[in-house]
Amino acid sequence: MNSTVRVHAQSAGTVPTVHVKNVSMVPNNESKAGAECKRVYDWARPQIKNFRHAIDVGAREGLFARNLGADFQHTFCFDFRDKRSEFKRTVDSMDQYTYHVVGLGESQRMAHTTNTRVGKIKEGGTVEVPIRTLDSFDIKHVDFIKYDIEGFETKAIAGSEQTIRRSWPAIVVEQNKGDMEAVSLLESWGYRCVGGFMPRNEDFLCVRD
Repeated sequence: MNSTVRVHAQSAGTVPTVHVKNVSMVPNNESKAGAECKRVYDWARPQIKNFRHAIDVGAREGLFARNLGADFQHTFCFDFRDKRSEFKRTVDSMDQYTYHVVGLGESQRMAHTTNTRVGKIKEGGTVEVPIRTLDSFDIKHVDFIKYDIEGFETKAIAGSEQTIRRSWPAIVVEQNKGDMEAVSLLESWGYRCVGGFMPRNEDFLCVRD
């Protein structure tokens, strides 16, 4: 199966914590998860310097990516689970997106997980997960990246080094259970952690001044 779809259709250390005021009510048909994604993006947006290309690592069904369509020229999405049908129903226009069904990591290899119902690559199990590096896609003019892949963030960032160093995008990365390894890697490349998004304090915004 072709892992990429482009469809034309209509529509470590301690880091500071940033508190964000509640936004206005979202439409009734918007899920709680979708509303949270919007709040995270609205929080990060002032730190984005340009709006050429965005990358969503752990795109799932597009609840975060749909916020990027109005701002960016194109958004490249990655998820090892094939959520393309749900994604098409979530975003306004697939003209603005490319969706790759593949896991991102530190090298090109085959990983494993137990099932594809959850978005966690467990490095064990019977379900094969093809892994590629983000750098292997050679995406240029990247101004924003979001990583949310359930503990695989550090490996994915390691495989994104060339892409990141080429444009120094603003980066939102999820870090769970106090593990700040991915943020520390970015800091070693000259990034500064602006803070964590409350109330969960698991999404961290990193920028390079």
